[in-house]
Amino acid sequence: MKRMILALSVIAVLVCGSLLSLFLLKNRSAEIIEYTDRIFELYENGEHDKALNEASELLEYWDKASLSLNVLVDTDRISAINSSVYRIGPLIETGCDELTAEIESIKANAKWLYECEVPVWYNVF
Repeated sequence: MKRMILALSVIAVLVCGSLLSLFLLKNRSAEIIEYTDRIFELYENGEHDKALNEASELLEYWDKASLSLNVLVDTDRISAINSSVYRIGPLIETGCDELTAEIESIKANAKWLYECEVPVWYNVF
C-alpha cells in the first residue's frame, strides 16, 4: 500500500511540474509577444524614443526570462529569440526597415516556443 501511495505521489508531482512548466512557458511567450507589439506600435507611430525604451525593457525582461526558459526548452529555440531581441535596439536607432522582420521573427519564435512544448499527439509521436 505504501508503494502505491508513493507511486501516485511521484506521478502527481510530475504532472504538477509539467503543468507548471507549461503555464510558465505560456506566460513568458505571451509577455514577449506583448512587448514586441508595443514596440512595433510605438515605432510605427513615430515615437522612436519610447520604442527604444520599450526595447530596453524587453531586453531586461528577456535576460531574466531566458534563465528560467533554458531549463525547460531546447537551447536552440532560446538562442533564436535571443539574437533577435538583441538586434531590436540598434534597428530602432538606425531606422532600418528590417525591424518589422525581427519583431515578426521574435513573435513567431515565442509562439513556437510554447506550441512545441505542449503535449499533443503530433508532438509526442
